Amino acid sequence: MMFSTGRGAPQGFPIMPVVKVCGNPVTYRHMEGDMDINAGLIVEGAKTIEEVGEEVYRKIEEVLSGGMSKNESIQYYGSIEIYTRGPVI
Repeated sequence: MMFSTGRGAPQGFPIMPVVKVCGNPVTYRHMEGDMDINAGLIVEGAKTIEEVGEEVYRKIEEVLSGGMSKNESIQYYGSIEIYTRGPVI
C-alpha cells in the first residue's frame, strides 16, 4: 500500500506492507525513521518530480520483491483502519 502524508501519520498495517511517502520536508526530518520516501525534496528543489517518481517506483519494486518497508523493518503494525461506504460484496 502507498500512503502519502504531510503531517506524519505513522501508519503500519499488519496485513500488508505500507510504503510511506512524505511530502513535507520538515515532517520527514522529524520522522525519518518512519518514512520510506522524502518527496519534500521536490519542494526544496533538491530533486525533480521525475527523480522522486523513479525513487518511489524502485521502492515499490523492492517491496514487491521481498524487501521491507519502514513499517515492517521497525515492526510498526499499530493501526488498521478500514472504512467502507456503501454496500460491500
